[in-house]
Amino acid sequence: MGSGASTEQGQAAPAIIDGEAAILERAGGVLLPRDDLYEALKAKLNGADRPVAVVAPSGSGKSTFMANCVTRLREEYDIVRAVFVGSAGGSTNLVRVLSELCASLVPARKSRESLSDLCTSENSVEELADDVLGLSGLLEKRLQVLQEEKKKVLIVVDAVNELEGAAALSLGWLPRRSGIVVTTIRGGANSKDPNVKTVLAALKKRFEITEPLVVPPLSSDDQISLLTQLAGRAPTSQEQEALKTKKDAASPLYIKLLAPKLARGSPDGSALHPLLGGKSLNLTPPASRENKRRGGGKLRRAASGVIAANRTRSPAKSTRGTDPVSSAPDTIQAVFDDLLVGLPADAAKKILTAIYVSGGGVWASQLRELARHSTLEGWLGPLVRCGPDGRVAFVHQQARDAVQRKWLKTPEDVQKAHGMLAAHFSTLYKFSDHDREADKALECQILTRLPRHLIGSNDAERLKDPAFGERKCAAGLVGDLVHDFADAGYEDFAECVRANAHVLAVGRYVPGLFAQQLANSRDDSTIDTKELRAPFRWVNKDQKRPACLGIMSSPATHYWAAASSKSGKSLALGGSDKLIHIIDAQDQYEKALLTGHQDDIVSVSFSPTDEATLVSLARVSRHEKAAFDLFVWDAHAATKLAAAQGAGSASDARWSSDGLYVAVACSGRCEIYSNKATLQKTLKLDGDAAACCFSPTNHNGDNQFVVCAVNTHIQAKSLTGKYTPPTFEGQHPEKVNDVHWACGFVATACDDGSVVLFDEKSGARLAYIEAHEDICKSVRLTKSPGAGIHLVSGGEDRSARLFRLSGGRLSGGRLSPDQAVLRGHSAAVAHVAHLPGGSSCLTTSEDGSCRIWDYARAFGQDKAPGSDKGIAACVFVEEPAGLIVADGAGVLRLFDPDGKGEVWRTEPLEAEHRAITALAVAEGGARVAVAMYKRVHLREIAGGAEAAPPLVFDDWVNCCAFVGGGAVAFAGDAASVNVWDRGNTITITHSEAKKTDSVLAMACRITGDEATIATGDNDGRINVWTEKEREDTSERREFEQYRFTKIEGWVVSICFYAHGLAACTSLGRVCVLEPGKCEVISMSTSLECAMAWVGSVGDRLVTACEAKLVHAWRRQGDSLETLGVDALFPGAARFGSPDGVGGQGAVAGKRIAVGDESGRLYVLDTEFERRASFDSPPRDAKPRHKFVRTDSGRLFLEEET
Repeated sequence: MGSGASTEQGQAAPAIIDGEAAILERAGGVLLPRDDLYEALKAKLNGADRPVAVVAPSGSGKSTFMANCVTRLREEYDIVRAVFVGSAGGSTNLVRVLSELCASLVPARKSRESLSDLCTSENSVEELADDVLGLSGLLEKRLQVLQEEKKKVLIVVDAVNELEGAAALSLGWLPRRSGIVVTTIRGGANSKDPNVKTVLAALKKRFEITEPLVVPPLSSDDQISLLTQLAGRAPTSQEQEALKTKKDAASPLYIKLLAPKLARGSPDGSALHPLLGGKSLNLTPPASRENKRRGGGKLRRAASGVIAANRTRSPAKSTRGTDPVSSAPDTIQAVFDDLLVGLPADAAKKILTAIYVSGGGVWASQLRELARHSTLEGWLGPLVRCGPDGRVAFVHQQARDAVQRKWLKTPEDVQKAHGMLAAHFSTLYKFSDHDREADKALECQILTRLPRHLIGSNDAERLKDPAFGERKCAAGLVGDLVHDFADAGYEDFAECVRANAHVLAVGRYVPGLFAQQLANSRDDSTIDTKELRAPFRWVNKDQKRPACLGIMSSPATHYWAAASSKSGKSLALGGSDKLIHIIDAQDQYEKALLTGHQDDIVSVSFSPTDEATLVSLARVSRHEKAAFDLFVWDAHAATKLAAAQGAGSASDARWSSDGLYVAVACSGRCEIYSNKATLQKTLKLDGDAAACCFSPTNHNGDNQFVVCAVNTHIQAKSLTGKYTPPTFEGQHPEKVNDVHWACGFVATACDDGSVVLFDEKSGARLAYIEAHEDICKSVRLTKSPGAGIHLVSGGEDRSARLFRLSGGRLSGGRLSPDQAVLRGHSAAVAHVAHLPGGSSCLTTSEDGSCRIWDYARAFGQDKAPGSDKGIAACVFVEEPAGLIVADGAGVLRLFDPDGKGEVWRTEPLEAEHRAITALAVAEGGARVAVAMYKRVHLREIAGGAEAAPPLVFDDWVNCCAFVGGGAVAFAGDAASVNVWDRGNTITITHSEAKKTDSVLAMACRITGDEATIATGDNDGRINVWTEKEREDTSERREFEQYRFTKIEGWVVSICFYAHGLAACTSLGRVCVLEPGKCEVISMSTSLECAMAWVGSVGDRLVTACEAKLVHAWRRQGDSLETLGVDALFPGAARFGSPDGVGGQGAVAGKRIAVGDESGRLYVLDTEFERRASFDSPPRDAKPRHKFVRTDSGRLFLEEET
């Protein structure tokens, strides 16, 4: 997602935000009062419920006026943030602008420390936002929070027409709220600029701004007054008359350019060349810094004499008149063209074209490097300026345009200019000895500018170096990295970054992660993965491109409903913010916003006959009773065409195939509206309608039917009464949630997870499809060219299912068509819709996101190794060598050691509830113990057959372990541990046991003939027992030497390893205990999400957690009290389950295996960085922590001050 820095990068140029000082400095301290205009702006701000627009012709002094206003308004607002587009490096990049705006608006209640967590909950997208859609939502969310904190906030964005890209110019990123000012050009030399036209149209369409505040042209008196202040003398009467003849005399910019001529000229008419009049440009940054902080050190060159100061030039002969004003050009454009005439060609070209292609992203000292041995100081002042951060930019867009006209006429000219800067930044990238932490601004500039110029010079091959990506991720520029690769045409690299952006972002990235994820790319990728080091190398990885083409999400809203326009060029997303977002389907940015609903939007639908017409439905409450609003829109013009109100709840709105009618599913009825939102007919039903759909054909309205989902059946009604609608056969097993009529079928989505197909003519029930493991919420049919009929459904199991009905196998009324599972959402899939063309679809989820899926890729995916149910546990076995995997349906599978091929599987094991909770392998490797509800099954590893009768328990068995001699220990929803040994059951307990205790985790270490058992429970208690020494192994086993400790949260997994006893908790912490005393010796900070499993590989601990991540941990700090993340691997779904049971992984040497809740099995080979000794502290000895025990005896970690 995105093309810019992360919102929390913290190192971007401060001049992008609050850069009014540079604008005022550019004005030379001379300002027109314009008090009336300032008061008019304040009046508009005080009375507005949306952004205020300020417009003016190019060169009218608009930016200077706004900079002055910002300075004055800071006294009246709690928070003021101003962006002057084009005034600083990166300020024309919308993602950079939004990133820094969001970072500068962190509410008081959100501590900055929380942003450094290694992961967040799976539904948190705030810290992952790095594209326009996500960042605009984050900006809106930040403003909402500040509003709740009673903060008065002002946001000013000057010169929005200079932002780059269609997404920026559409203004879809700009919040629709008060306290926002935007300015743009209207009229003047740049009035025909396409960007200007687009912005003006967007202001009118998105915000209904028809009367913006206009900065007036200078009056004759203002022109004389300003010229007098700037020139230091009043113009003569002859000069005043000449000024009246100048076309751009009413522009403050023109007056400013004319003033130096007047100051240098004498009243008798002699004048110097205009270039001599400008303020001298000192190419040394205003804030003096050591040369090495701008790429010095190894690169430092002698700067003395590079650019000579105060060079003079012979006066130019005037051909326009005798006085300074008469001899000046008539327009700003002509003045700037004149300023370029006679400049030292080579040096001027290098400097000015470098400023052009960099967008003002190069520092003055770097320009001095580029133009060494040249003498330009004093000549460039009227054209460029040096900002407070040392970056050099053009004084005005028209100066930039003049450079383009003179030196950058062809693409080849632009390529050469990029090549010059690519060489410069390549040298800085390789040899600069700046401190990357201390001088983040330089590091950010190098990593941002280098790829832009490598791409611009057609030399982007070097971007494939993994070290470049690692360095960019470390700097917090992962969003920028996506567009670096996409713009260079390296789609496989871009695909990898997009898929892993959530872990490569600031706060989650760990060194080596980018290279690791490149190494885990599919084998046919263009990425060379052979020499890449991977702490976690994915053995059974995916070998096909992902089926998901794009993800749209916003921190400011949850998208509940989605629809595509007739052509597929526009998407409509509606949800929790009461707004409808019109999205460009290709580039996925917001291009229009429809406002007017008063509550959550539950349905949106484009007309099947008109590209722009959209209907939306929202539930509301009137007079404390349920009601609904139905609106018809022109989505292109962002205007409401019609509206209707209805009584009772409503859940669905659909168009008729001819685009003339809209059906609304309501309480006890279905209402039919015209396309002008006029109620035409009410169809009574025998219950509340959950969904409705028109029949797909229409002959003059004679056979138009509507089918509705009502309780456990579907009911068809005729609009005209001339024809009898079909009666659909039979009741559904459970409630019907959705219905769709298309392709000769009527399809329903049901609470039992099924999709049922009916014949559209006879109503006969044709097939029953077992689609989902949980409630099926949505269903749609479509015809795909060359592929027959596709059906897509969404369910509570967080997946969408895609079925190819042609060629499906029908047996006993149950259809088994070809299917593909679309996984990625982290909550229920609430809505599905096919996109035009029948080759893709979109889904919305209760996680608030919308995803686009490709059918060909979905069906082309290899079957993921694992199970079609969530994986509860897995263990490695030696004879035969492989991996046993247990799922939530009670099935055991043996896979080969790489986790790619299935060797055998069992039928579901016998139990009242079939979910398996844990596995354990016997010491000899012949048997495996399987924990379930009230059962511990013992199975043969060779073929999965039953090895002994099941062991019985009173409730759920949550964990088990072999404890030597073939004995099995198991425990569950009770405080005690049971040991089954040769037909006898030994009960192990402790004095603090309670009826509410549940043992969730168990581990065993066998030394000689004695076993040490450790357990973790739901009270945060870690218990350890050591077996009493026996003289004869035939004696009854006894366990004594009980000890325990308490920590925060449920203890969900536990393991012995070479350096102690490790445990992980439901609160996201890992700790290491000394088993003999049961004392905590190391603990991690919290991941703020539940963990599922802990194991060990050498001196590292590995964990799997709810946030879809596998982590590697090692002890850190001077006294090794802290556990820190060393590496991580992202999965596709969460590990474990909300009840703290499941997600158990396995370790064999350096290989680990773990399964996620979607049924995906991951086999990972580990290659961690070696250390001389486990007990040797790493180089980074921070942070320091201490252990604190609460009054209740619980232990937690506190950072030392």
